[in-house]
Amino acid sequence: MIYILDNYYLTISLLVTIAYQLLFFSIAWINKFDKVTDFAGGSNAIVVSILTLCLSQIYSVRQIVITVCASVWGLRLASFLLYRIIKTSEDTRFNDIRSNFFKFLAFWIFQIIWIFTITIPVTLTNSPNYSQITTDFGTPTDIIGIILFVFGLVIESVSDMQKFSFNMRREDKFEIIQSGLWKYSRHPNYFGEITLWWGIFLISISSTITQNSYIGLIGLLSPLLTSFLLLLFSGIPQAEPKKEREFNEAGKLEIWRNYIDSTSTVIPLPNGLYEKLPSFVKTWVLLDLPVYRNKDLNEGGRSDYSEEGLLQ
Repeated sequence: MIYILDNYYLTISLLVTIAYQLLFFSIAWINKFDKVTDFAGGSNAIVVSILTLCLSQIYSVRQIVITVCASVWGLRLASFLLYRIIKTSEDTRFNDIRSNFFKFLAFWIFQIIWIFTITIPVTLTNSPNYSQITTDFGTPTDIIGIILFVFGLVIESVSDMQKFSFNMRREDKFEIIQSGLWKYSRHPNYFGEITLWWGIFLISISSTITQNSYIGLIGLLSPLLTSFLLLLFSGIPQAEPKKEREFNEAGKLEIWRNYIDSTSTVIPLPNGLYEKLPSFVKTWVLLDLPVYRNKDLNEGGRSDYSEEGLLQ
Protein backbone atom coordinates (compact mmCIF):
# COMPACT_ATOMS: atom_id res chain seq x y z
CA MET A 1 0.00 0.00 0.00
CA ILE A 2 1.30 3.44 -0.95
CA TYR A 3 0.70 6.41 1.36
CA ILE A 4 0.65 9.77 -0.41
CA LEU A 5 0.08 13.09 1.42
CA ASP A 6 -2.80 11.79 3.58
CA ASN A 7 -4.34 8.48 4.61
CA TYR A 8 -7.57 9.19 2.75
CA TYR A 9 -6.07 9.91 -0.69
CA LEU A 10 -8.14 13.10 -0.78
CA THR A 11 -5.17 15.39 -1.36
CA ILE A 12 -3.70 13.36 -4.21
CA SER A 13 -7.17 13.03 -5.72
CA LEU A 14 -7.61 16.81 -5.63
CA LEU A 15 -4.14 17.52 -7.04
CA VAL A 16 -4.56 15.04 -9.89
CA THR A 17 -7.97 16.50 -10.70
CA ILE A 18 -6.59 20.06 -10.72
CA ALA A 19 -3.71 19.09 -13.02
CA TYR A 20 -5.96 17.07 -15.32
CA GLN A 21 -8.58 19.78 -15.69
CA LEU A 22 -6.05 22.58 -16.18
CA LEU A 23 -4.37 20.54 -18.91
CA PHE A 24 -7.63 20.25 -20.81
CA PHE A 25 -8.47 23.88 -20.05
CA SER A 26 -5.22 24.89 -21.74
CA ILE A 27 -6.06 22.81 -24.80
CA ALA A 28 -9.59 24.20 -25.01
CA TRP A 29 -8.50 27.81 -24.44
CA ILE A 30 -5.63 27.79 -26.92
CA ASN A 31 -7.65 26.08 -29.65
CA LYS A 32 -10.96 27.81 -28.83
CA PHE A 33 -13.05 24.65 -29.15
CA ASP A 34 -15.39 22.64 -26.95
CA LYS A 35 -14.66 19.07 -27.98
CA VAL A 36 -12.57 18.19 -24.91
CA THR A 37 -14.55 20.06 -22.25
CA ASP A 38 -17.10 17.44 -21.20
CA PHE A 39 -14.75 14.59 -22.12
CA ALA A 40 -12.36 15.93 -19.48
CA GLY A 41 -14.99 15.52 -16.78
CA GLY A 42 -15.94 11.90 -17.35
CA SER A 43 -12.42 10.72 -18.10
CA ASN A 44 -11.10 12.45 -14.96
CA ALA A 45 -13.33 10.22 -12.83
CA ILE A 46 -11.76 7.17 -14.47
CA VAL A 47 -8.24 8.45 -13.75
CA VAL A 48 -8.95 9.17 -10.07
CA SER A 49 -10.76 5.86 -9.51
CA ILE A 50 -8.11 3.65 -11.10
CA LEU A 51 -5.21 5.63 -9.61
CA THR A 52 -6.47 5.31 -6.04
CA LEU A 53 -7.22 1.61 -6.53
CA CYS A 54 -3.68 0.96 -7.82
CA LEU A 55 -2.12 2.99 -5.01
CA SER A 56 -3.99 0.95 -2.39
CA GLN A 57 -2.64 -2.37 -3.73
CA ILE A 58 -5.40 -4.23 -1.87
CA TYR A 59 -7.99 -4.95 -4.59
CA SER A 60 -10.83 -6.11 -2.37
CA VAL A 61 -14.16 -6.93 -4.01
CA ARG A 62 -15.75 -3.70 -2.76
CA GLN A 63 -12.84 -1.61 -4.06
CA ILE A 64 -12.98 -3.26 -7.47
CA VAL A 65 -16.77 -2.92 -7.70
CA ILE A 66 -16.88 0.75 -6.75
CA THR A 67 -13.92 1.55 -9.01
CA VAL A 68 -15.58 -0.22 -11.92
CA CYS A 69 -18.86 1.61 -11.27
CA ALA A 70 -17.25 5.04 -11.29
CA SER A 71 -15.11 4.14 -14.32
CA VAL A 72 -18.09 2.83 -16.29
CA TRP A 73 -19.98 6.02 -15.49
CA GLY A 74 -17.02 8.13 -16.62
CA LEU A 75 -16.45 6.12 -19.79
CA ARG A 76 -20.11 6.27 -20.75
CA LEU A 77 -20.40 10.00 -20.10
CA ALA A 78 -17.10 10.97 -21.73
CA SER A 79 -17.68 8.90 -24.87
CA PHE A 80 -21.29 10.03 -25.28
CA LEU A 81 -20.53 13.71 -24.81
CA LEU A 82 -17.50 13.51 -27.10
CA TYR A 83 -19.61 11.85 -29.79
CA ARG A 84 -22.35 14.45 -29.33
CA ILE A 85 -20.03 17.44 -29.61
CA ILE A 86 -18.38 15.97 -32.70
CA LYS A 87 -21.80 15.63 -34.32
CA THR A 88 -23.03 19.09 -33.28
CA SER A 89 -19.63 20.86 -33.63
CA GLU A 90 -20.24 23.46 -30.91
CA ASP A 91 -21.50 23.69 -27.34
CA THR A 92 -23.69 26.78 -27.08
CA ARG A 93 -23.17 26.92 -23.31
CA PHE A 94 -19.77 28.47 -23.92
CA ASN A 95 -20.73 31.06 -26.53
CA ASP A 96 -20.65 33.89 -23.98
CA ILE A 97 -17.52 32.80 -22.11
CA ARG A 98 -15.28 31.05 -24.65
CA SER A 99 -13.35 34.24 -25.46
CA ASN A 100 -13.09 35.45 -21.85
CA PHE A 101 -10.13 33.84 -20.09
CA PHE A 102 -11.36 34.22 -16.52
CA LYS A 103 -14.97 33.25 -17.21
CA PHE A 104 -13.82 30.20 -19.14
CA LEU A 105 -11.35 29.30 -16.38
CA ALA A 106 -14.14 29.64 -13.81
CA PHE A 107 -16.07 26.88 -15.58
CA TRP A 108 -13.05 24.57 -15.33
CA ILE A 109 -12.55 25.40 -11.65
CA PHE A 110 -16.18 24.47 -11.13
CA GLN A 111 -15.51 21.20 -12.96
CA ILE A 112 -12.55 20.51 -10.63
CA ILE A 113 -14.82 20.88 -7.60
CA TRP A 114 -17.50 18.71 -9.22
CA ILE A 115 -15.23 15.79 -10.16
CA PHE A 116 -13.29 15.84 -6.90
CA THR A 117 -16.49 15.84 -4.85
CA ILE A 118 -18.45 13.16 -6.68
CA THR A 119 -15.52 10.73 -6.57
CA ILE A 120 -15.01 11.06 -2.79
CA PRO A 121 -16.78 7.73 -2.00
CA VAL A 122 -14.46 5.93 -4.42
CA THR A 123 -11.37 7.72 -3.14
CA LEU A 124 -12.16 6.91 0.49
CA THR A 125 -12.97 3.26 -0.24
CA ASN A 126 -9.59 2.84 -1.95
CA SER A 127 -7.64 4.80 0.68
CA PRO A 128 -5.21 3.31 3.26
CA ASN A 129 -7.58 4.12 6.12
CA TYR A 130 -10.41 2.03 4.70
CA SER A 131 -9.16 -0.40 2.07
CA GLN A 132 -7.98 -2.86 4.76
CA ILE A 133 -11.35 -3.00 6.52
CA THR A 134 -12.46 -6.60 6.23
CA THR A 135 -16.24 -6.20 6.03
CA ASP A 136 -17.22 -8.83 3.47
CA PHE A 137 -18.75 -7.57 0.28
CA GLY A 138 -22.45 -8.35 -0.02
CA THR A 139 -23.94 -6.27 2.78
CA PRO A 140 -27.46 -4.87 2.26
CA THR A 141 -26.01 -1.46 1.39
CA ASP A 142 -23.69 -3.09 -1.16
CA ILE A 143 -26.58 -4.85 -2.89
CA ILE A 144 -28.89 -1.84 -2.81
CA GLY A 145 -26.05 0.35 -4.04
CA ILE A 146 -25.33 -1.88 -7.04
CA ILE A 147 -29.03 -2.06 -7.93
CA LEU A 148 -29.36 1.73 -7.76
CA PHE A 149 -26.19 2.24 -9.80
CA VAL A 150 -27.19 -0.16 -12.59
CA PHE A 151 -30.76 1.13 -12.64
CA GLY A 152 -29.63 4.77 -12.74
CA LEU A 153 -26.98 4.13 -15.38
CA VAL A 154 -29.46 2.39 -17.68
CA ILE A 155 -32.04 5.17 -17.24
CA GLU A 156 -29.46 7.89 -17.91
CA SER A 157 -27.89 6.13 -20.90
CA VAL A 158 -31.21 5.34 -22.59
CA SER A 159 -32.68 8.79 -21.99
CA ASP A 160 -29.52 10.53 -23.26
CA MET A 161 -29.62 8.57 -26.50
CA GLN A 162 -33.36 9.15 -26.92
CA LYS A 163 -32.91 12.90 -26.47
CA PHE A 164 -29.91 13.02 -28.79
CA SER A 165 -31.75 11.13 -31.54
CA PHE A 166 -34.75 13.42 -31.11
CA ASN A 167 -32.64 16.57 -31.37
CA MET A 168 -30.85 15.32 -34.47
CA ARG A 169 -34.10 14.81 -36.39
CA ARG A 170 -36.14 17.68 -34.95
CA GLU A 171 -36.96 20.48 -37.37
CA ASP A 172 -39.25 22.58 -35.19
CA LYS A 173 -37.43 24.04 -32.16
CA PHE A 174 -40.73 24.11 -30.29
CA GLU A 175 -41.35 20.39 -30.67
CA ILE A 176 -41.14 18.78 -27.22
CA ILE A 177 -39.81 15.26 -26.80
CA GLN A 178 -42.59 13.12 -25.33
CA SER A 179 -41.54 9.62 -26.32
CA GLY A 180 -39.60 6.87 -24.58
CA LEU A 181 -38.59 7.73 -21.03
CA TRP A 182 -39.26 11.39 -21.79
CA LYS A 183 -42.97 10.64 -21.90
CA TYR A 184 -42.90 10.01 -18.16
CA SER A 185 -40.35 12.57 -16.98
CA ARG A 186 -39.12 15.96 -18.16
CA HIS A 187 -35.60 15.03 -17.05
CA PRO A 188 -35.18 11.23 -16.88
CA ASN A 189 -31.44 11.60 -17.47
CA TYR A 190 -31.16 13.65 -14.27
CA PHE A 191 -33.15 11.01 -12.41
CA GLY A 192 -30.67 8.38 -13.58
CA GLU A 193 -27.64 10.51 -12.69
CA ILE A 194 -28.84 11.24 -9.16
CA THR A 195 -29.84 7.61 -8.58
CA LEU A 196 -26.51 6.11 -9.65
CA TRP A 197 -24.44 8.40 -7.41
CA TRP A 198 -26.58 7.48 -4.41
CA GLY A 199 -25.82 3.90 -5.38
CA ILE A 200 -22.07 4.50 -5.43
CA PHE A 201 -22.25 6.18 -2.03
CA LEU A 202 -24.12 3.20 -0.55
CA ILE A 203 -21.51 0.78 -1.90
CA SER A 204 -18.81 2.74 -0.06
CA ILE A 205 -20.33 2.99 3.41
CA SER A 206 -19.74 -0.58 4.62
CA SER A 207 -16.02 0.25 4.50
CA THR A 208 -15.94 3.98 5.19
CA ILE A 209 -18.48 4.31 8.01
CA THR A 210 -17.55 2.22 11.06
CA GLN A 211 -18.03 2.36 14.83
CA ASN A 212 -14.68 4.12 15.16
CA SER A 213 -14.89 6.49 12.21
CA TYR A 214 -17.54 8.56 10.53
CA ILE A 215 -15.23 10.31 8.07
CA GLY A 216 -16.95 8.30 5.37
CA LEU A 217 -20.01 10.49 5.84
CA ILE A 218 -18.29 13.16 3.77
CA GLY A 219 -18.99 10.80 0.88
CA LEU A 220 -22.55 12.10 1.18
CA LEU A 221 -21.29 15.21 -0.57
CA SER A 222 -21.17 13.17 -3.78
CA PRO A 223 -24.90 12.46 -4.26
CA LEU A 224 -25.89 15.67 -2.47
CA LEU A 225 -23.81 17.84 -4.80
CA THR A 226 -25.16 15.96 -7.82
CA SER A 227 -28.73 16.50 -6.61
CA PHE A 228 -28.09 20.16 -5.81
CA LEU A 229 -26.52 20.95 -9.17
CA LEU A 230 -29.24 19.28 -11.22
CA LEU A 231 -32.27 20.27 -9.15
CA LEU A 232 -31.33 23.66 -7.72
CA PHE A 233 -28.42 25.20 -9.61
CA SER A 234 -27.15 24.51 -13.12
CA GLY A 235 -29.65 21.90 -14.30
CA ILE A 236 -33.41 22.42 -14.28
CA PRO A 237 -33.41 26.00 -12.86
CA GLN A 238 -31.44 27.18 -15.89
CA ALA A 239 -33.04 25.00 -18.56
CA GLU A 240 -36.76 25.24 -17.88
CA PRO A 241 -37.21 29.00 -17.29
CA LYS A 242 -35.19 29.66 -20.45
CA LYS A 243 -37.34 27.24 -22.45
CA GLU A 244 -40.51 28.74 -21.00
CA ARG A 245 -39.47 32.24 -22.10
CA GLU A 246 -38.76 30.96 -25.61
CA PHE A 247 -42.24 29.46 -25.84
CA ASN A 248 -43.72 32.64 -24.41
CA GLU A 249 -41.96 34.87 -26.94
CA ALA A 250 -43.30 32.65 -29.73
CA GLY A 251 -46.83 32.90 -28.37
CA LYS A 252 -46.84 29.22 -27.39
CA LEU A 253 -46.70 29.49 -23.62
CA GLU A 254 -49.87 27.44 -23.16
CA ILE A 255 -48.25 24.48 -24.94
CA TRP A 256 -45.30 24.60 -22.56
CA ARG A 257 -47.46 25.03 -19.47
CA ASN A 258 -49.68 22.09 -20.46
CA TYR A 259 -46.56 19.97 -20.93
CA ILE A 260 -45.04 20.70 -17.53
CA ASP A 261 -48.41 20.39 -15.78
CA SER A 262 -48.89 16.88 -17.17
CA THR A 263 -45.31 15.52 -17.05
CA SER A 264 -43.37 14.67 -13.89
CA THR A 265 -40.28 16.78 -13.31
CA VAL A 266 -37.67 14.12 -12.52
CA ILE A 267 -39.16 10.86 -11.21
CA PRO A 268 -40.80 8.98 -14.12
CA LEU A 269 -44.56 8.62 -13.63
CA PRO A 270 -47.53 7.93 -15.93
CA ASN A 271 -48.94 11.24 -17.17
CA GLY A 272 -52.49 10.41 -16.10
CA LEU A 273 -51.36 9.72 -12.54
CA TYR A 274 -49.17 12.83 -12.34
CA GLU A 275 -51.94 15.14 -13.57
CA LYS A 276 -54.30 13.98 -10.81
CA LEU A 277 -51.86 14.53 -7.95
CA PRO A 278 -52.39 17.48 -5.57
CA SER A 279 -50.23 20.53 -6.21
CA PHE A 280 -48.34 20.21 -2.92
CA VAL A 281 -47.33 16.63 -3.82
CA LYS A 282 -46.07 17.75 -7.23
CA THR A 283 -44.14 20.62 -5.68
CA TRP A 284 -42.67 19.24 -2.46
CA VAL A 285 -42.58 15.48 -3.05
CA LEU A 286 -41.94 15.25 -6.79
CA LEU A 287 -39.93 18.50 -6.80
CA ASP A 288 -41.73 20.58 -9.41
CA LEU A 289 -40.29 23.60 -7.64
CA PRO A 290 -41.42 27.22 -8.15
CA VAL A 291 -37.90 28.15 -9.26
CA TYR A 292 -38.48 26.17 -12.47
CA ARG A 293 -41.15 28.60 -13.68
CA ASN A 294 -41.36 32.24 -14.71
CA LYS A 295 -44.45 33.24 -12.77
CA ASP A 296 -44.41 36.73 -14.30
CA LEU A 297 -45.06 35.50 -17.84
CA ASN A 298 -48.35 35.68 -19.69
CA GLU A 299 -49.25 34.43 -23.13
CA GLY A 300 -47.90 36.70 -25.85
CA GLY A 301 -44.59 37.66 -24.30
CA ARG A 302 -45.98 40.12 -21.76
CA SER A 303 -45.02 40.34 -18.12
CA ASP A 304 -47.09 40.99 -15.03
CA TYR A 305 -44.61 43.77 -14.29
CA SER A 306 -44.17 47.13 -15.92
CA GLU A 307 -40.76 48.46 -16.93
CA GLU A 308 -40.54 50.15 -13.54
CA GLY A 309 -41.09 46.79 -11.86
CA LEU A 310 -44.54 47.61 -10.49
CA LEU A 311 -47.63 45.49 -10.90
CA GLN A 312 -49.77 46.72 -13.78
